[in-house]
Amino acid sequence: MLSCCVLVVFQGAALFAQAPVPKGERPQFGLASAREEDGAVRIEVFELRDIARVKMPVGGDVFIEQRHWLELTRGTLGKDIRAYKPDGTRAGRVQVLSALAKPRGVVYFLGYDKAKPIEPDPFFLGLLKEGSIALAFDRPELAMPQP
Repeated sequence: MLSCCVLVVFQGAALFAQAPVPKGERPQFGLASAREEDGAVRIEVFELRDIARVKMPVGGDVFIEQRHWLELTRGTLGKDIRAYKPDGTRAGRVQVLSALAKPRGVVYFLGYDKAKPIEPDPFFLGLLKEGSIALAFDRPELAMPQP
């Protein structure tokens, strides 16, 4: 009996190990909102940070542990930022405006090469609930935070 149970466990593990491995970058979590501006859909994406920079009047800056949202990028739908539905198809302007009318949590995919835009793997998109979207955009240039 014990050998039968062991055989079933190992067969299950072998099947799981043969499942396709998602390709590309893993998604990250952030906060996003969208609005219509001059006929285009403008999207803002924020990332969650654990360390905040505090400017001191005298001496150097101080860094403290404090969770906060920091702007990651701003862009135009279709030009700078792409949006995907759970089925892997591109989300249109109406869907993006509806999903991001108020700031809400999103998953986003950072691309590292503008010549080869990132394409989210269907495995990750399949984890989204219906009516939500995932964003994909090129990795923004690193810049010093503005005071």
